[in-house]
Amino acid sequence: MRDELIAAAEWVCQYLGQLPEAPVSRPMPARLRDAPLDRTGGELRQILDFVREEIAPFPTGNGHPAFFAWINSPPAPAGLIAELLAS
Repeated sequence: MRDELIAAAEWVCQYLGQLPEAPVSRPMPARLRDAPLDRTGGELRQILDFVREEIAPFPTGNGHPAFFAWINSPPAPAGLIAELLAS
């Protein structure tokens, strides 16, 4: 668990650090949008890799500092850490 937690934390820090320069949103490709959900599960590291490589490049915008369409505010680092502690 430690390795996956550290890998996820490092990736989230990198992702949020690069977010202001990234597009506010990008449409998700049909290959992902229409794909059936895998019901067999998988290794945690594989799931983290899938999110990083296949999901994160297509943001819905609500985490971007220039996104003003919803009430949601961009993620605050303290809030991310608090959610981790709460779970």
